[in-house]
Order: sequence, then structure tokens, then C-alpha cells
Amino acid sequence: EECYFDFSYSPINMEDGQAGGVLVICVETTDKVNSINTLSTLNNQRLAANEEIKAVNEELASANEELAATNEELAAVNEELGAVNEELATTNEELTEAQKILGRNERLFRSIAVNIPESLIVVIDREHRYVMVEGDLMEKMGYERADYEGKHPTEIGQTERYNASKHLYDRMMAGEKFSLERQAPTGEHFIVHFVPLKNENGEVDAGLVMAIDITSI
Repeated sequence: EECYFDFSYSPINMEDGQAGGVLVICVETTDKVNSINTLSTLNNQRLAANEEIKAVNEELASANEELAATNEELAAVNEELGAVNEELATTNEELTEAQKILGRNERLFRSIAVNIPESLIVVIDREHRYVMVEGDLMEKMGYERADYEGKHPTEIGQTERYNASKHLYDRMMAGEKFSLERQAPTGEHFIVHFVPLKNENGEVDAGLVMAIDITSI
């Protein structure tokens, strides 16, 4: 067992004033020393804990700064998203209006096409797909709108007819406007107009092919 003691030495004086002996007092201080050691250990632990708390506080302060910066970035992103949403809303409104106008224009075009006597009007895109088929000769010439629109001639069994007419479509898509006469196997005579349809930039986006029966002329 580890124990601690304090020793106190004092002289014992005689009558003549000379030291005649020594008084030794021994006091055990084990509890006191242990208490001091324990207190010292606790102080060290407290200091270490304070250092850890300080470090944690610094990390928290840094994290708070980063969080504040992130919040600012998120706020900026939200503002940008808000602006984008407003632009999208405006664009959707414009697109809706454009679709309404396009629908009206398509109905008007079909109405005009139907009222051109003895005619068949076909609109094709740059890849020669059917965009629109209309006219009072549509049924007579074997054109069914639902079977043609949105499809390429080769998709609906017209490969041979398409190959014979492809060079004419290519001329039209190159920007050439021309007309020619054709005779159907049944004997009717047609004048066929090839008209390139250009956009606002002057580029050909589609082509209009209009066949008119001129047999009785």
C-alpha cells in the first residue's frame, strides 16, 4: 500500500538553552495527497474536455458558416428557379396560343383544300413523310388520311411509286417550284403542282403537292 507522511523535526531545549533532544512528529497525509492527485487528474480531464469542447465549437462555427453559405446558394438557386418557372409559364402560354393558332390554320387549310374542286393536296416534310392529306379526290385516288399522315410512303406499301417520284420531291425540297401533267392508269389527266414551303428564315421546311383533275378541261 502506498502511503504518505509528513515529518516535523523540532529541537528540545534544556534549561541552559542548549538543545537536549529532538521532537519528531509524524502525520500521515495519504488521504490529502490522494485528494490532491485526484483533483489534479480531474483538472487535467476538465482542461482536456474544455479543449475538446472548444474544438467542437470551432467545427460547429465552421459548419454554421458553410451552412449559411449553402443557404445563400440555395436561396440564389430558388430565385433562379423562380425566374425559370416564370419563363416556362410564359413559354407554355405562348405555346398554347401557338397551338391554337396552328390548329385554326390547319382547319382553315383543310377547309380550303376540300373546297378546291377535283383536287388532292398532300403536304410532306423534309424526310418525305406525309404531314397532311386532303381534298375531294382523296377517296377516289385511294388516300386514307389516318393511314398516311405521319408515315413515309415506304411504310405503307408505296415504295415503287415513291421511288418513281422521289426525284420530284427532292427538286421541290431544294426550293424549286414547278408543275407537270400526269395521266392516271384509269385515263384521267392531272396537273400536279410542286410548291416548296419555306419558313421565316427562307429555308424549305416542307413541300405541298397539289394534283388537280383536268380531264374535262
